[in-house]
Amino acid sequence: MNRRTTWILVGLAALLAIYVWYSGQPRGNAAAGTETPSVPTPIPGSGPLFSTTAEQITGVWIVDMAANRSVALSKDAQGNWQVTSPDERPADQTQAQSLASQFAHRSAAYHRTRANR
Repeated sequence: MNRRTTWILVGLAALLAIYVWYSGQPRGNAAAGTETPSVPTPIPGSGPLFSTTAEQITGVWIVDMAANRSVALSKDAQGNWQVTSPDERPADQTQAQSLASQFAHRSAAYHRTRANR
């Protein structure tokens, strides 16, 4: 083999190594919140986390630890959703019922990212 062929092969190997390294990196900027979202993958053999229906849920409390704030919702005696914290007011009934439904139908899953492949 002559020197020219050797250098061409070394260059191709370097390009291949750069491609393999780059293709394993997450896309986007995590600091800016633009990182590619992971896809939730159901855990085989797992079912719903809770054996309840959306109608049985009478209250929801959501905490944002990073922003140090929270909001609480509860159903009144007539079955209407109310925001009870940080201040009391009527809640958007459609959104509150949707939140309760999502909570009732939650199942165990993990997020597969490039880091845990």
